[in-house]
Amino acid sequence: MYTLVVLLIAITIVSCSKDTVNETEAESAEFSENPLTIEQINQRISESIRTTGDFDWNNENAHFLWSALMHGQNVLTVGYGNEGQSFGEAGDADLQNKKRVYSLLFLLKKKFLKQTLNLKKMIF
Repeated sequence: MYTLVVLLIAITIVSCSKDTVNETEAESAEFSENPLTIEQINQRISESIRTTGDFDWNNENAHFLWSALMHGQNVLTVGYGNEGQSFGEAGDADLQNKKRVYSLLFLLKKKFLKQTLNLKKMIF
């Protein structure tokens, strides 16, 4: 009985190790290619828009996404929210308030600097 338990544990460990190696090999093989060119990326996006009227990054493979990321200076923007929700159209109230405060501080600083310069001119 003891031998059977040890054998089952050994098989489990070996089979899990092989899965990890296979996943790593698949990932390295997938990204060993050169990235698509900017023209190829733009062409695929344009073709999708022409044929379907839309482009969805979710429908693209990992190589396409990686290529776009490489040409985008390694900057990736992740969106979140509900379907149909656009964060560019409706402003966030907290963000709008912060912008107003910063604008007010900027104007006050500008006015203060202008008054300081006028005062210096009067003195000298």
